[in-house]
Amino acid sequence: MACVYVSNAVSGDISVLHLAVNGELSLQALCAIGGSPSAMAFSPVHGLLHVAQRGERNAIVSFSVGAQTGGLTQRATTPLGAKMSNLSLDRSSAYLIATSYHSHHISVLALGPDGLPHGDEYVVATPLHPHAVQLSPSNRYALVACLGADVLQVYNFDARSGHLSYQPGSDWHGRGGSGPRHFRFSPSGEHVYVLNELDASLDVLAWDEQHAQLRHVQTVSTLPPAFDGKPWAADIHMTADGTLLVSSERSSSTLALFRVDSRSGLLSLAGHTPVENQPRAFAVCANGQELLVAGQQSHHLARYRIDALAGSLQLVQRIATGQEPLWVEIVN
Repeated sequence: MACVYVSNAVSGDISVLHLAVNGELSLQALCAIGGSPSAMAFSPVHGLLHVAQRGERNAIVSFSVGAQTGGLTQRATTPLGAKMSNLSLDRSSAYLIATSYHSHHISVLALGPDGLPHGDEYVVATPLHPHAVQLSPSNRYALVACLGADVLQVYNFDARSGHLSYQPGSDWHGRGGSGPRHFRFSPSGEHVYVLNELDASLDVLAWDEQHAQLRHVQTVSTLPPAFDGKPWAADIHMTADGTLLVSSERSSSTLALFRVDSRSGLLSLAGHTPVENQPRAFAVCANGQELLVAGQQSHHLARYRIDALAGSLQLVQRIATGQEPLWVEIVN
């Protein structure tokens, strides 16, 4: 059995669900957190779920996850200087790294032996509107997607101190007005897939870990045929084997499926599927055969079966969440 956590921005709670071996979802609890919970990050090393809390109080709220039930027990609240749009852990789960879209900076929090944040918040200024951060496979570099500056910026990461230093000459500059939002490394670590919010395009970049260099390989659209609205892309994930990439687009309320060439990293469109209204967040199940989509405006979590051959998704279950779900985290 796996557990699923959905942060609900307007109702101020986290939906706790069980995901059975047969794929069936069942709601177990609503964990009140207050404010407007958004991004989440799970540390398997410490069994902790970290949640970005926004509103009158900006903080990281850390919960222990029950080993048997998946229930949440609040362990700590760590105040922050700004509200955060994205959370990630470094590869050793020694640091929690967050991006502040509105305040244009990255925050790094050191995690103690118990996995909880301690010490002062370490802040690094970035270009306009950073939206996501991830550590490279070696844990030597932090890549930051800056939506307002149309750039994927690269920083050296010191795993001993948690400090970040800008790596000159390593940035990748996207098209003006594209708005890099979220990105994923391929399982091999050789490619980075960047989803651009403002034109709903996907850029495939080759990543040279040794020299910290990004090289553009391909650009594809994630928009469905005959789309004539304002693009508004949101989230991107890959199956664990790296053969399928999925992205969400909020204006059309669709998910796009792409097949991934294992050697070149190139994408080929498999198809589009209408899903929950305004799919801001989704997650791919560990088996790579199903995914979970949260509808920000439908207030539901939907389970879809992936048909990789047909390039489509089959709806198999819907379950109510709190109001305006923003993030989906699966803990196996």
